[in-house]
Amino acid sequence: KAGLSYPLFMKPIDYNKCLPYSLRLLTKKRYTTAEMQKKLEQYINKILLGYQSIGKPVPEIEDSVIERVIARLEELRYLDDEQYAKDFVSSRIMFKPKGRFMLLRELKQKGIDESVAERAIDDIGLDETEVGSDLLMKRMERWQGIPVQKSKEKAMRILASRGFKSNS
Repeated sequence: KAGLSYPLFMKPIDYNKCLPYSLRLLTKKRYTTAEMQKKLEQYINKILLGYQSIGKPVPEIEDSVIERVIARLEELRYLDDEQYAKDFVSSRIMFKPKGRFMLLRELKQKGIDESVAERAIDDIGLDETEVGSDLLMKRMERWQGIPVQKSKEKAMRILASRGFKSNS
């Protein structure tokens, strides 16, 4: 189609372009609403930079395309920050034990609202003392032969680095 000019082939960056991209992302891993918004912004910027780098006219960006895509993903329940937070907390407790402080911090970094994160931790029923004890019991086997004071220091460092309260 050599006779046609480039702008006729240029499609706007719209809902129909961004929704399939977000669905492809979701087939690989779960995202929070904030993470998906960031991914879509990066996707649009990448497209725009691609056009600019080859000196072609930049396509139109449909107003509120990101908001529309996210609203649709939430409607389909592919994005659900509350469920994400609950699943994240239970997974962390089971596989990479962390204290309340660290769980809240990680969820905040993922863009989860603090009240949603607090509620997820409360719903799971996090018992920091029990989780911390289980974590230390697994480590105690490695510490045989180490003086008691050194073992206590190691235990405190491990618990503190994983966000457990000092009284756990």
